[in-house]
Amino acid sequence: NGTVGKTANNGNWIFDKPSTDGSEDILFPTGTPASPEINAVLNVKSISLGAGVTLIHNDCCNSPITVDNDFVFGSGSSFVPNVSTVTIGSAVRKVEVKDDNWHLISSSVGTEEYDDAWVTANGIASGTGSNKGISTYDNGTPDGTTGPWRYYQAGATATTFGAGVGYALKATDATGDIYEFTGTYQTGTISSAITQDATNYNLVGNPYNAYIDVAAFITENTAKFPASAQTVYVWDAANGTYTGLTSGYLQPGQGFFVDSDVASSTVDFTAAMQGHDGGATFYKSSETSIKLAVS
Repeated sequence: NGTVGKTANNGNWIFDKPSTDGSEDILFPTGTPASPEINAVLNVKSISLGAGVTLIHNDCCNSPITVDNDFVFGSGSSFVPNVSTVTIGSAVRKVEVKDDNWHLISSSVGTEEYDDAWVTANGIASGTGSNKGISTYDNGTPDGTTGPWRYYQAGATATTFGAGVGYALKATDATGDIYEFTGTYQTGTISSAITQDATNYNLVGNPYNAYIDVAAFITENTAKFPASAQTVYVWDAANGTYTGLTSGYLQPGQGFFVDSDVASSTVDFTAAMQGHDGGATFYKSSETSIKLAVS
C-alpha cells in the first residue's frame, strides 16, 4: 500500500510510533523484514540498528532526524542520511570478525582513540615484546623486522584513528570478536593522505556508516591512480591473495589498499558514494600477508 516500512505509518511499530520530544530509544532489530524508511520527523534519544539492517532516510519529505545520544550501528548495518537535516549526538559502530586472522579495518566514527584500554576492551591480540595486534601501514623505508607495518606498543600514548585511514587488527580469540568504535558521526567529504615512497601502496578505509560504491570512489579519485591500477585492493581470504575491485560495494569499517600515481595527495570519500548493499562481503587479511609472531 505504499506505506510498508515507513516511519510515518503507525502500524509499522510494535508500540505507537516514537514521539518527537527526544525522550525515546528506538531499535530496528537484526532480522527487520524490510528496509525501514524514515519519512517523518524523528527526534529521539537513541537509535540502534541490528546487524545487517538498512535504514533509509527519504530526503523528499522534509523529515529531519535528531538523535540526542547514541546512534548505534550493528555489524554490516547501513544508514545513508540526508545530511542537511541530520543531527546526531554520537555514533557507535560495531565491526564483527569471526576468526583470529588479520583484518583490514577502518573507523566509521571520528575522535575514537586506541590505547591499552581499547585494546583490552576489544579483544586485541598480543605479540612479540610489546607489540599489540593493531597496526598502521607505512610505505616508507621498511622496518628490518616488521616491514611496512607499525604495531601499537603496550603502554603507548592514546592515538586517534584517522578518518579514512585503514588499519590491520587481529583478535585474540580464535572465534573472533566485535570491534567497537565510538565517536562523532562523520559526514561530508573526508580525505585521507596518500603518497609515493618505497612502495606506492596506501592503506585507506571506508569512513562512513554506509556502504560505499567502489566505481564511484574510483571515478572521484581516478587522476590519483595509475591508468593500469584504477582499482581498490582487498584481501581475498578464500584464495589467499589480494583482489582488485572496480565495482560493487565496500562495507562500513572496511579497509583496503590503493596505488598512488602522485607523490603526495589525498583520496576523497564523498557523501554521493554512500549506498546500501547488504550482500557485500567483508574482506579480511591473513597472516600469510601480514605477519605477527604471537607468543
